[in-house]
Amino acid sequence: MFTPRLSGYRKRSDREELALRVRILNSTHTQDIARKAEEELGDRWDKIGPLDLTRNPLVRYVTTLGTAHARPAGISGAPAGLLDMIGGERSRPLIRSYTKAGYRPMPVALAEISADAERYDLGCHYCGVRATWNDRGEFPSLDVITPDTLTLDYRLDDSRRPSVYRHDLRRMVEGRMQDVTDVYDLTDPDAPVFRTVVGRKDVTLAAHPGGGLTGDNWPGEWRTADGEPRAPIVVYGRPTNLSRLLELVEGTLRVCVGWSWWWAGYRDACYKGRNVRGMVLAGSDSAMDAGGEGDGGTGIATGAEDVLRWVDTDPDKPGEHWQWDAPFDAKAMAESLQTYENGLLSHLGVPVDLTKTGGEPLAQEAEALRQAAMRHYDDLRAGDAEVLRLVAMLANRHGAGSFDETARYAVSYNEEIAEELAAAARPEPPEEDSNGRGIEDGDTDGRGSPGEGGGSPGAADEGGA
Repeated sequence: MFTPRLSGYRKRSDREELALRVRILNSTHTQDIARKAEEELGDRWDKIGPLDLTRNPLVRYVTTLGTAHARPAGISGAPAGLLDMIGGERSRPLIRSYTKAGYRPMPVALAEISADAERYDLGCHYCGVRATWNDRGEFPSLDVITPDTLTLDYRLDDSRRPSVYRHDLRRMVEGRMQDVTDVYDLTDPDAPVFRTVVGRKDVTLAAHPGGGLTGDNWPGEWRTADGEPRAPIVVYGRPTNLSRLLELVEGTLRVCVGWSWWWAGYRDACYKGRNVRGMVLAGSDSAMDAGGEGDGGTGIATGAEDVLRWVDTDPDKPGEHWQWDAPFDAKAMAESLQTYENGLLSHLGVPVDLTKTGGEPLAQEAEALRQAAMRHYDDLRAGDAEVLRLVAMLANRHGAGSFDETARYAVSYNEEIAEELAAAARPEPPEEDSNGRGIEDGDTDGRGSPGEGGGSPGAADEGGA
């Protein structure tokens, strides 16, 4: 049976797909565009000139929906000492306005990590955040683990937290930096295992001179107050159905190739072709080409500032000159590419074609965009709250605090915190008596101010006693 060579979208494994998305999100996908150009154009691909990286639909998608940190997020229920420990100064007016609403601004260090996690959650569906403790400065350190370097296993009866974490990174092993994998195996909570491996070789002792960190040797800082082992990694999102957005990823590469081709045409084929018949340039012989043979061109290059004077070769028969239109219609091609690019996002529910509304979205489009942007807030909220609990655990184990390691935190983003701040700034409505009449300031019983309507100076105190 004949099986055609597949050139469709599903050309990569999950791991390869995640690595490609990370490269696109970080604008390091030049080689991927080159491979796509060769796939699209064949041998012509290296003749179109430099590749164009100025268009990136995947980044556009993530930027359009990644609005959680458009304004500082707010955290409720977290002690100031825990937030200050994470790091990053906020202005006093900002802290004051958030405190009035019952919140504290998210620390800058956590906000930066959370914003990166949001990008990977939107573009790759999950990522990790690792927390370590800096003994010298006595503060927590946070860094994002990109999804292409984080593999997770889940128990069938527990989909909330992974049972095995595999983190690919570089460590100093035997005097040189090597690519290694840190494995946190919590399959058996009574006998947790931590290993650092290179391929199948266990290099835990060489990478961590302190020992193998197995079972009872599992670091104390990686245990909760009741002794439960925890990996120092928080997962944002879920690594499920990773083929989602596959068309957008493939389309991003195709758009880059298309604009690279467009620029080559704009640069090399947008001029009108000029031709003459029965004429030569004064002082030159256009009968010979640069090699001295055949009927060639003039053999010179001209610019807009040059004026060419032609002479008829036959005085009795005047020559002709004319021009053809440019072989490349840059405007039409650009509009076609833009339509294709917008279509990639529109079919995902992102309103991006705003040419008919003067560049501004209609009210229903703006609301649809807001709702689409807020769908991932819960993933982000769960991750940020878990990071706070992980930092509290590390601080407690290192004697830097006595924080609640099981606390529930409320985290509000962008529109959510804006509504909370607006509600806190709104003046309280005046109280009303039983007849619906407003009660003036200082008049607690609704009988009028002292000296107005028979109230006595001591009436308010008596009524309140």
